[in-house]
Amino acid sequence: MKQFIKFALLLAGIFLTAAPAGAKINWTPEDLSGYYKFAFWDGNTYAFRIVPGEGRTRRIGQEVVKMPTDSVRVYVLETPNKEHYYWGKLEGGKIYFSDGERSPVYAEAIKNGEGGILIRALDPNTDEVREFTVERATKEEAERITRENKVGDLNNACMQNLEAINRAIGLYMKEHERMPDSLEELYPDYVQDKQVFVCPVGGGEFQDFEQDYSYVRGVDPQSENPHDECIIIESKGNHVFPWRFHYELRLDGTIHAVADRERSRH
Repeated sequence: MKQFIKFALLLAGIFLTAAPAGAKINWTPEDLSGYYKFAFWDGNTYAFRIVPGEGRTRRIGQEVVKMPTDSVRVYVLETPNKEHYYWGKLEGGKIYFSDGERSPVYAEAIKNGEGGILIRALDPNTDEVREFTVERATKEEAERITRENKVGDLNNACMQNLEAINRAIGLYMKEHERMPDSLEELYPDYVQDKQVFVCPVGGGEFQDFEQDYSYVRGVDPQSENPHDECIIIESKGNHVFPWRFHYELRLDGTIHAVADRERSRH
């Protein structure tokens, strides 16, 4: 969950600095509820929604806990997992995002006016101080931004490539009773289009079967922990929103978005 927390720290900066200097900040989840838009430093505009967290449950490790009254859920509309939300706890005029432990937040308001709030925040991926602007938005505007933003579509297309490769590996194993030695063995009998081996986010034409998706050789198909066994690890650097991440295809067929800074499971 660390990759989600990192981006949530940036969102926290929005609310840490939304009041004029010297004003007492005493937000409630209802005050913060609604839709927002912001121009991110990758050049795209994104939208997110905030709703109160009370009454919902959240898993922290092996424990299922009920979210407190003074909490919110933040849904980034373009995130790869549409059901995932960031959990934030309101405390002392600030919002802390974490999976049970308080996370440090750095943010500073540069401008507060009708044009929105210019936020200076720490990019947790690079440790650089970056800036972006946040504004309130209507539901219709947020949905339009999401439709027009192609990043989410490209992320989904990348996942569809991995799903196609996973199906091909399954068919190969059914006929050969073993894992393929390379992705090249899947073409053309099991994958007819070489572009399936190219991440659409990065673009470009096919050059090599592992230019974007590295195949992990030697995986035991009878592993007792198929959920933890990677068979495909995407190259880093293709995906930058809502954090810098890459996809991993596990032996059980599930696809996981993993922060580029985290170590892959293989």
